[in-house]
Amino acid sequence: MKSIASHLHKARACLGILLLLCSVPTLVNAQELPIEVGRERLQGFLENVSTLSARFSQTMFSAEGDDQQSSSGLLLLKRPNRFRWDYQLPYPQLVLADGEKLWSVDPDLEQAVVRTLDDSLAASPAVLLSGGRDLEEVFSIELVKRDEGLLKVYLAPREPGSDFQALCLGFIDDRLVRLELVDNLDQVTRIDFSDVVLNPELDDESFQYVPPEGMDVITQG
Repeated sequence: MKSIASHLHKARACLGILLLLCSVPTLVNAQELPIEVGRERLQGFLENVSTLSARFSQTMFSAEGDDQQSSSGLLLLKRPNRFRWDYQLPYPQLVLADGEKLWSVDPDLEQAVVRTLDDSLAASPAVLLSGGRDLEEVFSIELVKRDEGLLKVYLAPREPGSDFQALCLGFIDDRLVRLELVDNLDQVTRIDFSDVVLNPELDDESFQYVPPEGMDVITQG
């Protein structure tokens, strides 16, 4: 049974990568590169970038390729295990990790969900960039390409049960400029980064959240 589950998981990861490859136009001169090239770029990014700030623009596409939802905001990241996805448009929302807890906050609903930041979240895209674990313990590198002026590294979670099938990180030199993922409903989320600053001074207070009075806090896990 484990072997069958493993094969099914591998097939789903391959489908996810195929969906990523088809999610945006591919240039004629796209070039497949050795896996080691992607491994070196990822390791260089994770070893040399301790903090990061960037603007982001996020678009979700349905399994049919239709533009479903767009949003934008500011990302702050501090390794290990601290990040702040501050969604500003079309409405405010906050996803924040303070090193111990993960907060998801909807100010309009006056509701916050908080859970422990543990190994079960290690394969999530948000934790991937800031996590303290060796990336290849959690992900396998499936494909590396130079396309659209980017070095693209395609990853798949090693363990079944993840919330997504496949992930692509796009780099220009040592800067992460794009993140794409396919979830288990075959929806593709694309995040483009701009105004990227590597290793800015960020204090821990930027990654703290104190619910205001009247906020409904739901604790999970």
